Amino acid sequence: SSPSSSPLDLPLQKHYQGTSELVKDDDDNEEDEEDEEEDDEIEESLDSDSKS
Repeated sequence: SSPSSSPLDLPLQKHYQGTSELVKDDDDNEEDEEDEEEDDEIEESLDSDSKS
């Protein structure tokens, strides 16, 4: 599984480099993405309440 995860990791990092400016904070980036998803869910719920 080691050789399989290695090649997969490289393109992933390249993708982050192209999309995000916080490449140096790789770990922080992943955490931020997860947080953003949670925020989106909360925001959607708030939007629904507001419209109602």
